[in-house]
Amino acid sequence: MNSVVEEYRAKRKDFFARHAALWPGTLRDPFDVLGPYELQQSDIRELMQAVAAVAKLYKRIVPLLRSLPDDGLMQMGVPVSLLNIVRCQIPRIEVTLVGRLDFVRTTRGYKLLEFNTEAPGLVVETFALNGKICQEARKSNPNQRAEVILARAVLDGIRAGLEYLGKLNARDANVVFTFSRNCSNDRATAEYLARLVRGISVVDAQSGPSEDLMIDKQGLYDSNGRTIDVLYRVLSLQFLHSYRYRCRNLTGPVRTGADPESGDLLCDLIERRRFAVLNPPSAFLLESKAVQVIIWKLYEESVYFDGDERQMIESYILPTYMDPLTDNEPYVRKPVYGAEGDSIAIMNSDGKPITRSDCTTYSDQPMVYQKYAELPTIQVMTEHGPRLLHVTTSCFFLSGKPVGICMRAGGIITDDSAWVLAVCVGE
Repeated sequence: MNSVVEEYRAKRKDFFARHAALWPGTLRDPFDVLGPYELQQSDIRELMQAVAAVAKLYKRIVPLLRSLPDDGLMQMGVPVSLLNIVRCQIPRIEVTLVGRLDFVRTTRGYKLLEFNTEAPGLVVETFALNGKICQEARKSNPNQRAEVILARAVLDGIRAGLEYLGKLNARDANVVFTFSRNCSNDRATAEYLARLVRGISVVDAQSGPSEDLMIDKQGLYDSNGRTIDVLYRVLSLQFLHSYRYRCRNLTGPVRTGADPESGDLLCDLIERRRFAVLNPPSAFLLESKAVQVIIWKLYEESVYFDGDERQMIESYILPTYMDPLTDNEPYVRKPVYGAEGDSIAIMNSDGKPITRSDCTTYSDQPMVYQKYAELPTIQVMTEHGPRLLHVTTSCFFLSGKPVGICMRAGGIITDDSAWVLAVCVGE
């Protein structure tokens, strides 16, 4: 191993030793996050414009999606069990409270790959870690003050949830950030967000695994038996629904046996405003990649969207369909509700796979077919030495504001083995 790689590895291990304890569970090893990559101010401005435009399109499409019949929602991949709940709306949260948009940088500008509206990852890496890495490298952080904006956005969402319940006193509210016990990264995110909220408010924000929650016909409860007012989920609504909660008997001990109807009861409680859930249930609907199909179809038919919105679609949305493309160009096959590059395949013009992801977790879902846009490649230093890696560029959308840039670097399909690439502002 040459001296440059040895020096790089030593620096990353030193950084990990000094900072990993701030967010336990976020980093698996010193090399999860690479040194900062320079983005020029012009690129940052262009990215922010793309985020604002796409978010506007999604906001515009929400009323149409809510009006779709059940059959239409099921074609988008929405499970039957969630058909009613995804139409619920919490006032003052228009698209999503905390979402992340993933883009590919092309010769024609940024193009949307997907909008993670429901339970986006990379929160700690973007809002907390990126600043530390820029500080170490003595570079300017493009996410300066983004952590403050994140804290305020989440707190505003909690207040909106309490208003939804008709509760006026935030001091008495019980707010729980929940995660799956078997996911250390989700735990780190939940604990981080709860800590941010406690730091700027009187809200009693705590974190805890979803497996410890209890339920009955009157409400949802934390592990101490306290009624939960607002539940912030760092996991999918589908997982939250499918989990079998412990049933709380108000006149007796908690039953430890699983209740097969607890998921339906959870949805019933949300609909009856017994508690509020963030991100809102409608975020699950918008998470479906079939939304991109609908947007593109309306664009092709010159209906629904006005001239300015059509220009946004042409600029930032890739042609996406529910059937394989037939224009003799490569395309990408994706599950409507996938994650981490799982069950994705890049197909040639004959419909044969060029490459595909190793995992097929979501292969039974409906698929969308998106025009292939090649990920740009850059050479970056890794613990294995310099590597030529494919990169995606992402930006968060917080309560109507584009803020928080992050990047990932890996293979031709960005999966959970990809590095998080820290970002700094170019000179």
